[in-house]
Amino acid sequence: MVEVPQNKDDAADLIVEIGKLQRKQARNAATLAARKARLEEKAASERKAIDTKIDAIVDAIEAWAMANRDEMTQDGKTKTVALPKATEVAWYNTPAIAKISKAEDVLKYVREHKLRRFFTVETVYALNKEALNRKSNRHFAEKVPGVSFVQREVFSIKGNTITEITRNIKAAKKARPKPVK
Repeated sequence: MVEVPQNKDDAADLIVEIGKLQRKQARNAATLAARKARLEEKAASERKAIDTKIDAIVDAIEAWAMANRDEMTQDGKTKTVALPKATEVAWYNTPAIAKISKAEDVLKYVREHKLRRFFTVETVYALNKEALNRKSNRHFAEKVPGVSFVQREVFSIKGNTITEITRNIKAAKKARPKPVK
């Protein structure tokens, strides 16, 4: 409890005390910020090292899996391979998505052929990629010059104790190395 000042000098002393306390708060805040910055820097460094290690492990697993893919998937009959310890590797294709090479030409073609399902009319014509990507529209969309569909193959690693890791398989990796036993 603070005593009520009895005169101007007592009031001035209390005001000086407030200043000292505020400066102490500022020093504490600065110390906290510096400690927090050091901790964040250390955590970022550790995170980078861990990410590098995880990437190296995933690279190794992917190399092994790709080398043994035909055997493990029975020449492509299965996409998912169960491994010991409630883990698995899998290969799957992403949904195909429309890729537009020359949007102006595509819009012109779509308007001329009255393919309204592929564009929306606002103040300007704009391609409706959601409609282009619908499977039910694929047959029509594939005929539009400038529209192609891109689909990627993905390699996946799962386990009860890890967050799923997925990677796009690059075309160059499709040439499979010899199986490693």
